[in-house]
Amino acid sequence: MIEVFRTDRPGSESTKYSTTPSRRSGQGQKGLISSLAFNPDRSGVYAAGSFTGSIGIYSEQHQRLIYQLTGSEAGVTQVKFTPDGNYLYSASRKSSHILGWDVRQTGSILHRLERANATNQRMTFDIDRLGHRLYGGVTLFDLQTTDEHAAPASVHWPRLHHDVCCAVEFHPIHANTILASCSGQRKYPLDLEEDEDGKASNGAVDEEAVVDNRLALWRHASSSATTS
Repeated sequence: MIEVFRTDRPGSESTKYSTTPSRRSGQGQKGLISSLAFNPDRSGVYAAGSFTGSIGIYSEQHQRLIYQLTGSEAGVTQVKFTPDGNYLYSASRKSSHILGWDVRQTGSILHRLERANATNQRMTFDIDRLGHRLYGGVTLFDLQTTDEHAAPASVHWPRLHHDVCCAVEFHPIHANTILASCSGQRKYPLDLEEDEDGKASNGAVDEEAVVDNRLALWRHASSSATTS
């Protein structure tokens, strides 16, 4: 189900649109809708990712499913269009790939961008406002290529955090110089001792565990970054 709220009026009133005719129906898009992204070309088309792994392309005007993209490795956690609206990139839960789709030629995966993702966290990526670079928190990809079927090349980029970098965002205006990033994950204590019943009698945090829970702003050039 997709729920639409009006931001030009107060209150919690909304309009709900079902993504499938019924629960038992084999038509439509199944599963909990986990992410949304509107095409920036103002065509009224938007993408909806589902925890079943499908991505639906919808018409905002008619609130109907146009077609579906399949092939994600797990539940979709993020969808994002490039600024020109021609391509859609998606991330999935605990997946080591960001998938790229050509929404002008539907149905097949165009790119598989490899990135590190070994946690259950929602790992987000961002695309700069010119559509030249995609940053996945660990790896920067150059989207400028003369061959649209060739996978974007990864670009050398310094490590920003000593723990999982779970979210990144280019500045909407100064994308070439300013980047925000967020890092950290839940750390569980280690039970160092157990009594005769097998119950922990002493809990401690592993001293070697790296804790880097922070939001940082970076000033960067094309292949370098310094904290701000």
